[in-house]
Amino acid sequence: THPVSGTTASILIETPRTTVADLSARVSILQNTLITDGNDEPLSGALTASVIHFSGGNTEALQSFPGGLTAQLTGGSGGIEEGPFITAGFVSIEIRDESGKQAERFDPPIVVTMELTSGQTDSTGKRIVTGDIVPIWSYDEQTGRWKQEGKGIISGPNSNGRLYVEYTVRHLSFWQLGWFMRNHCLKSRKIVLDGWPEEYGGVYLTFSAAGYWRDTHVWGNNWTYLFHAPGFPVTIGAYAGGPRGTFLGSWTGRRLCEGGDLILPVQIPAALQNRMGKRIIHVSGICPGQERLDVRPTVPIWYRKETEANWTYAGMLKDGVLTINGLIFGQKYLFATRYEGQWYEAGFEINSDSTLLIPEYSDRIHLDQIDGNHIYYSVDLPDSICDELNR
Repeated sequence: THPVSGTTASILIETPRTTVADLSARVSILQNTLITDGNDEPLSGALTASVIHFSGGNTEALQSFPGGLTAQLTGGSGGIEEGPFITAGFVSIEIRDESGKQAERFDPPIVVTMELTSGQTDSTGKRIVTGDIVPIWSYDEQTGRWKQEGKGIISGPNSNGRLYVEYTVRHLSFWQLGWFMRNHCLKSRKIVLDGWPEEYGGVYLTFSAAGYWRDTHVWGNNWTYLFHAPGFPVTIGAYAGGPRGTFLGSWTGRRLCEGGDLILPVQIPAALQNRMGKRIIHVSGICPGQERLDVRPTVPIWYRKETEANWTYAGMLKDGVLTINGLIFGQKYLFATRYEGQWYEAGFEINSDSTLLIPEYSDRIHLDQIDGNHIYYSVDLPDSICDELNR
């Protein structure tokens, strides 16, 4: 509990170890610590605390790094710098009183202890050891920038066999241990996926190193530009469509600041060779016998395999036109849209000529024309809609 005069007892909060990251973070608050909110109003009554520790050696944790690991920071002169971080881990701390008031500041400061990943490397690529120094940073959620708050000394190993850093905190935010890398690429780098047909759709790229992770997408072609790329070697991974897509390959030890275009050779996996390339679907809604009515809708479209639960956003059917690719020939799908607050679904299948087979509406949907990769359909609208349009 926390009366206005301060905490009535010492508080110790420690995050549990998991099979994913056998690491822990600990927050210690002394008795009689005055805890105030952003308006310098003291918290009172029973306190609820949440501490989340993100390991610098876990990909999912790195993906959660606030603002991404290509970050902005507030420099010593108040200016803004941008570049990559190599992080040794970060922690989120939240404390509220029983009225919901959120803690911002502490007097005296609280103590945070963070264990470090085995094999953690520093900004030079050297494995850290006891006595090394690591900068300490806090994150401003309003500006999206990091600020260096001091330097920590790496201690240990502790009783768990882990190196750790202990530091004091006077205000709450995300706090991290890490190295800001000023040797990022000054120019953008063009990355080309050699052998990837653009009609196969997008490619998801990841760039990783110890304590670093970043991603980007290639859309509508087989190349992209990467800005503010790190100056240290990274491993590049490529996946068809998105993070859960078919793995296309990886390339290790790539330096993104050297040379001209970075050419990454891609072999099309057999699993993708039966996929439909880019097709432009044209849809017009008609009222039979009323040629002057030609409705070209604008609605969002989602689809999923019949055997899967997750929907994929295909894009916006805009004025009756939708560009789509990557669907599997012979695969049964569901597509869906939302119109005037109602959710509509229908099953469909991709024929070998890239036309759509929609059994549920076969009497209403008509294939009018195929012109290259453009496919034209007309749809008989329900009488209720036709009546509405004629009013």
